[in-house]
Amino acid sequence: MQDETQRDTDVYGFGMKTDGIKDMASKIQTPCKNICDLDIKKQVCKTCKRTKNEIASWLDYTPSERKVVMKRIKDEDGR
Repeated sequence: MQDETQRDTDVYGFGMKTDGIKDMASKIQTPCKNICDLDIKKQVCKTCKRTKNEIASWLDYTPSERKVVMKRIKDEDGR
């Protein structure tokens, strides 16, 4: 049986791999709540408010790019 961090599995069809995800999770600021609910019309997750592209590219984003997304989400929520 493989260790969970050694699996090479496509997560939610976005082309993201699970290997090393647990180690990175605590280092990467993300609005993800682990409740994926994609609005098909808007192509945005109803829970975290990121677009399908933002979700798929999140691990490749620089800290500056993540901050831009986080600001947009915050501004849209009116917080």
